[in-house]
Amino acid sequence: MIKKIINHLLWRYDILTNIIIPERYYTYKLPKQIMAGPFAGMKYANAHPPGGVILPKIIGTYEDEIEFVWEEARNKKYDAFIDVGAGEGYYSVGIKKYIFPNIPSIGFEMQAANRRGVKRLAKDNNVNVVIKGTCNLPDLKAEVEGKKILLLMDVEGYERELLDTTAIDFSATDIIVEVHPTYDADLEQKLIDRFKSTHTIKVIQKNIKKLPDIKYPDWVYKKSHFAMDEFRGPQSWLWITAN
Repeated sequence: MIKKIINHLLWRYDILTNIIIPERYYTYKLPKQIMAGPFAGMKYANAHPPGGVILPKIIGTYEDEIEFVWEEARNKKYDAFIDVGAGEGYYSVGIKKYIFPNIPSIGFEMQAANRRGVKRLAKDNNVNVVIKGTCNLPDLKAEVEGKKILLLMDVEGYERELLDTTAIDFSATDIIVEVHPTYDADLEQKLIDRFKSTHTIKVIQKNIKKLPDIKYPDWVYKKSHFAMDEFRGPQSWLWITAN
């Protein structure tokens, strides 16, 4: 037990000294807004997600694998955008401001500190985001059934419980869901099996990051790998669109 505690403390120390503190340091050397990507120009001065990355969002490379999803979705008509696992509000605010300003943006986030972050980010960007707490099956059912919804889900393994096609009618819902095999090894295939009869499914793999073609401070090019690194393990996304 003592050995486990020591190893955990060493791991936390490593994360703090090699990721969190350097991220905060370099963040203060950049403009206080998103520099590139679909949310370029979004104010991001007060966004400090607990345990989350900052630099890739400001640099404009964060989850650029799924940027095409927002462009595809832009041409559709939705009743609302729902972000389950909203974090500090990067997507809840960004989608509302730049992709779908005329529909409700609803963010579910269990951590109180992050919910406060969503409110600050929404205020900074002069948009209205409805922020709620933990999302359970009845909550999601109430939000999606009977409506055309664009649903983003990143809940570190809880997707298996929430994306339950036997409990919720997702027939009019387009879903972009992040999958981490570290949390749930067979989740990707399980979701494909659940939705393949009613939806079209595209598997999106993690890519090799490249800096966008804009002018950055010189240090960004020297530290580009660190600046773009999301410090996460293996991941993929499923873009699940209603037939």
